[in-house]
Amino acid sequence: MADLGVVLLVDADAARRAEWEKIVREQSSALEVCTLPALALGRLAQSNKAVVHVLVVAHDLPGMGWQLLVRAMRTMPGCTDLPVLVLGGSGEVPPGVRRVDDSDPAALRAALDISVKANVPQALAPARALVVDDHEINRQLLSRIVAEHGVPTDTAADGLEALAKVEGHRYGLVFLDIEMPRMDGFEAARAIRHLDRARGGHTPIVACTSRNQASDRDAGLAAGMDDYLAKPLPLAMVTAQLNRWIFCRESAECGSTIRPAATAPESAETAKPLPLIETAVLRRICGYGAETKALTVGLYLTELDLRIIELQSLLSAGNSDQLHQKTHALKGTSGCLGAKRLSQQLQLLENAARVDDLEAAQAALVDLPALAAATREAMLGFGKT
Repeated sequence: MADLGVVLLVDADAARRAEWEKIVREQSSALEVCTLPALALGRLAQSNKAVVHVLVVAHDLPGMGWQLLVRAMRTMPGCTDLPVLVLGGSGEVPPGVRRVDDSDPAALRAALDISVKANVPQALAPARALVVDDHEINRQLLSRIVAEHGVPTDTAADGLEALAKVEGHRYGLVFLDIEMPRMDGFEAARAIRHLDRARGGHTPIVACTSRNQASDRDAGLAAGMDDYLAKPLPLAMVTAQLNRWIFCRESAECGSTIRPAATAPESAETAKPLPLIETAVLRRICGYGAETKALTVGLYLTELDLRIIELQSLLSAGNSDQLHQKTHALKGTSGCLGAKRLSQQLQLLENAARVDDLEAAQAALVDLPALAAATREAMLGFGKT
């Protein structure tokens, strides 16, 4: 069986439709059927369903007819170049439409094959995900989680690099960090949406950030993002996003829009003490193999002391802005790797730096070296007997 992708067949005549279904199913197992043009337009508009690759319509559709169906479809994102086969009838057809002799099954088979070869190869390529984060450890870890689901993955270190990659490839899903140099996540999302409007289609964008404020969600929605995940990313939520956008499956964990927080997140000052490390996270990382562990946990522990020294220097210089940015980044990476208590302490430092409270920042930073040493010992000792 040839891989034609999703074929949408539209015909109101049940007996005739059944005959055509048999022919199409010889070449594609992904056949969907509608009886009326309005229903077909509704199906094409459903962004949470698999993309349609070929539209096959009867020449005598009731209601708006096939001509108006095609004209309306051409205005829809992702459908401007959709191949259309009209079965039967006579007369001229617009560009992108091929008329097929409805009395000749071989003609339909040949037309399906030609339409796919001419228009669909890129759409039928395995859907790829793009992971965008300015920190190598975060990129490595999320890329490995996505790849574990069988999804090919590219990476980008900031919004500008992400935009360049989206311009060259239609991604099935983009995981987009918010705080990045050169172009942040909000700017990148707006640029991607501008590109979508220019070329048609919709690029799913999911924000991934250590920031968990309602205002960030509102800003993400305004920038055109589809959802918002707070780091450290729960594995179930990553899976839910892949199910929703790549595999087109329903998932209880995944909503349809960016959701405002039901309640304000608990502050690090009032949160209960967390375990030093989260063993389930480390166990999963170790399961990815020695290379992934070295590029995530190994790199993190190698840089940890230098990162804390950098924070101390920024505090001594009174540079609250840079202190906030650097602390935010280290907090996010620590949380993703299961360094729970260290991430909690870094949240205290980040909160103080955000409001330029250097005295509180100093109090939060005092305990970091000892906490980092304990975290290193626990991570290095994890899994050893």
